[in-house]
Amino acid sequence: MKNILLKFIFIIFLLTSSVQAKTFKVVSLQNFSTQAPCEFYKIQLLETVTLKNELVLEDGTIIIGRVDRIQEPQRGKRDSYFEITPLFYMHNGTSQKIIDPNFVVRIMGYKPINPGKVVLTTSWKVMGFIFKGVTQSVSFTQGVAQAPQGQRIKNGFEKVYKDSFLSYIEVGKELEIKTGDILLLKTKKIE
Repeated sequence: MKNILLKFIFIIFLLTSSVQAKTFKVVSLQNFSTQAPCEFYKIQLLETVTLKNELVLEDGTIIIGRVDRIQEPQRGKRDSYFEITPLFYMHNGTSQKIIDPNFVVRIMGYKPINPGKVVLTTSWKVMGFIFKGVTQSVSFTQGVAQAPQGQRIKNGFEKVYKDSFLSYIEVGKELEIKTGDILLLKTKKIE
């Protein structure tokens, strides 16, 4: 019992470590595609960010970086993303060079989360563990109700597939960014 408790405390310690990645919202200042990437990329911060070396980047700061790596979409509906090394930042007409060569950020697509939908989906999944077959019948009914006339049965089965764990064998999507799109910036160098 003591061994299990120590392992549990160690896992909690690792999960709450100070090197955890932080995520911030940014806006794209140019078009970008993971299928035909450009060499440099420009984003603007939507919130204030404090870097590890006490550098504070205010909201509205523009960051220009070199595109280093592009991750293709993977199974499990994991969408593609790319990593940039920030080279410069600009705020209020002044430009500064970013010196840290290990400072790499990941740019990912942003999908707003509807808390009500998350609660509903989770409750249906839990109900599916308690009463076998309930979630599939509810998904089928929702698919039939939302379908246009003549495609109700097909749409019902497609909804059951999309709501099941089997749909996670699908590959995610390529990242297609337009100017003004909201994105997520993720880095381990931010405290």
